[in-house]
Amino acid sequence: MRKSLEDLRINTGFIMPGYDPRLFKPSDVGRKKTVRVRYGIPLDRFVVLHVGHVRERANMQAFLRYRDWGSDIQPVVKAAFIEPVWRDHLRQAGVIVIEEYTDEIDEIYQAADLYLFPAAAREGGLEFPLSAIEACACNLPVLTVRSGALPEVLDAGGGLEWYSGVSEIPGKIDSLRSGVTATRQKVEDLSWERIFDRYLTPHIESLASLPR
Repeated sequence: MRKSLEDLRINTGFIMPGYDPRLFKPSDVGRKKTVRVRYGIPLDRFVVLHVGHVRERANMQAFLRYRDWGSDIQPVVKAAFIEPVWRDHLRQAGVIVIEEYTDEIDEIYQAADLYLFPAAAREGGLEFPLSAIEACACNLPVLTVRSGALPEVLDAGGGLEWYSGVSEIPGKIDSLRSGVTATRQKVEDLSWERIFDRYLTPHIESLASLPR
């Protein structure tokens, strides 16, 4: 999009998406239990979460193979939009699908143990999926396909891993479960306050100094 605009001689810049650190924050045992009970999520399972559109080109096929990821894995999908056929496929496979609207999306992350983002940008995923950033803000281990702008902004390690094919998912999940998670530290500069300070405040100050 930026290239197309620049070709039209329109100057552009890049502003990162941000998150509210007051909402998206690490959970504790009590909070996790409360939210799981509210949404009917088993208390004794390792919950792998995905938040976003549920459709054919979002590579939701990965979740149909979750039984290969571990005997105690429970996938949960919070759908912003869902194709009915994929609702049926996922539920028949044993995936918990949450469709109802909530303005407290942060609590869905706080019920999870790991976040999985399977959609490549070229297949319908976002160039910079905000859900992966929000999951990091909640200090969840995050596993995402290597695609889009994420690998350019965040380094792997500390609970963040990339994968190239679905066959890598079981091993990556095992590694993340046994490792140290420090994903919140990776996104501290992506809070809305810091985004505003970095990208918008200088322009506001510049405009304010102009003669009226």
